[in-house]
Amino acid sequence: SSARHRKLHVKEFELDKTADLWIYLDLDHHWHRGDGENATIERAVTVIASVVAKALREHRSVGLVTSGRRPETMQPDRGTKQFGKVMQFLAEVQAGGEISLAETLIETTPRIRRGSSCLIVTPSLDRQWVRPAATLREAAIATQAVVVGSPLHGDERDRARRNTLLGELAIAGIAAAYLPADGRIEDIFREAAVA
Repeated sequence: SSARHRKLHVKEFELDKTADLWIYLDLDHHWHRGDGENATIERAVTVIASVVAKALREHRSVGLVTSGRRPETMQPDRGTKQFGKVMQFLAEVQAGGEISLAETLIETTPRIRRGSSCLIVTPSLDRQWVRPAATLREAAIATQAVVVGSPLHGDERDRARRNTLLGELAIAGIAAAYLPADGRIEDIFREAAVA
């Protein structure tokens, strides 16, 4: 083009933004349980760290949204700099605050582009977040969820709530995996690969 027009022409290539991966980390203190490595927050962070590492190796843009005290957003980006930023954030994150996952989804959904992907990682058994998550899917945003199980032994009511939540996610067309407290994180990725 430069030779044909006898002057310098520059073409800028914009990165494909349709491949953005948005990860939602639920920090609402009402649902997080346990201490140490088996705490729901630690397991959620480990799931997210694994997904972020894989996505960035595949040259995808990854963004992070948290609920809890207030919705915080880390805009999607690629590369080692983004990996460092996300890992630093995850290393320091703590569960706290009362802003629910449902409220965060409602507030932040307009920022997510059509064609993006979304992963929701939460210990919440509150069905209120299913509808906003379904709205993402209806807006042509591929949506999946990982429900992190509590290390504390729940009663029959908790088990029923979890099964109801997973059922509603299935009805909404949202692929979901349950990670029990004694479950291996690799297993949820193996399940996703088979599905």
